[in-house]
Amino acid sequence: MIYILVLTWVQCFLLVGAGIGIALAGLFIYNNYCKMPKQIRIGPPGNGNLTRIRILNTELTNKEAALLHITSRFSAVIDYAPILIGSFDKNGVIDLWNNECVKVLKYEKDEIVGNPNAMHEFYPNKKVYNSVQKHIKNASKKFKPFTARAKGGKKVTCAWAIVNLPDATTLFIGYRVQNNIKTTRKSTSKK
Repeated sequence: MIYILVLTWVQCFLLVGAGIGIALAGLFIYNNYCKMPKQIRIGPPGNGNLTRIRILNTELTNKEAALLHITSRFSAVIDYAPILIGSFDKNGVIDLWNNECVKVLKYEKDEIVGNPNAMHEFYPNKKVYNSVQKHIKNASKKFKPFTARAKGGKKVTCAWAIVNLPDATTLFIGYRVQNNIKTTRKSTSKK
């Protein structure tokens, strides 16, 4: 018997978001605890039947090495996905900014990641900024469009969904809203 599961694109984004959230947790572990110099030596089996990989003074079990492998794959998916993906740390500072964010909003990763004023760059209008912050605090998984200021001053409308992760960080997923909003407004105003 074959089951066919039909999901809306929003549900697909949220499922991907949940998977990305798990990957982000792995990235956090990798970035904060597993970055070691490049020398890798495979040592003799450790306790039990587990083979251990020794990276200088850090030992990784097969499961930990597999987690690092999966994390690197998810990192590539996040970075090259054709949707906007990023996250806020516990203090509300952007700590993840994928290539699509760079492409759409024109800010390089090093200009945004770790910059506590990044959101003010995108939303200089206080009313819009407060509306965005409210959307983030409510962790609305529904996509809501906001017009941001890209680097160079160009206005770009992106729809964002927000997902709170168990480690108190926040994932944001978005897509660029094309000019069809303007076209719709023009066609309805002519009638």
